[in-house]
Amino acid sequence: ALADAIVRLLDQPLLARQLADAAREYARQYHDWAVAGDELEHIYNTLIDSKEFQPCA
Repeated sequence: ALADAIVRLLDQPLLARQLADAAREYARQYHDWAVAGDELEHIYNTLIDSKEFQPCA
């Protein structure tokens, strides 16, 4: 199955380009450092706002 998919992409360069572009956009939207930073900031803020939060000092 994998070999067939590779051959198909080699035979259809336009399809290969479209898939590459879509994969690049997906990675940019969901795995970018800015996105990861925003998610981490949200987690920190959620923990800080939690009633269970107690400073360690």
